[in-house]
Amino acid sequence: MFAQTYLDMENDCDANPLSPRLDFDPGRREILHSRADETVPFADSEELVRNSGLPPEALVEVGFEHRLADEESLARMLRACQRRLK
Repeated sequence: MFAQTYLDMENDCDANPLSPRLDFDPGRREILHSRADETVPFADSEELVRNSGLPPEALVEVGFEHRLADEESLARMLRACQRRLK
């Protein structure tokens, strides 16, 4: 369900010029998710990858819980943001 919501949002941004444009470059997308996430099932991210056209390696298993507040997860998020700004 989450995956479909994301794809619907992507389509809405294409249709509505007032919506923020999502730069959908599959080579620059990563989904960071913990298998131990107590809030969102890891299977939702697997479904998102399958339905989005992202390569399987875009799903990065990291962290120990939902917030991804551990050092490794935060470093991975920082690298993703830095790549995005280049």
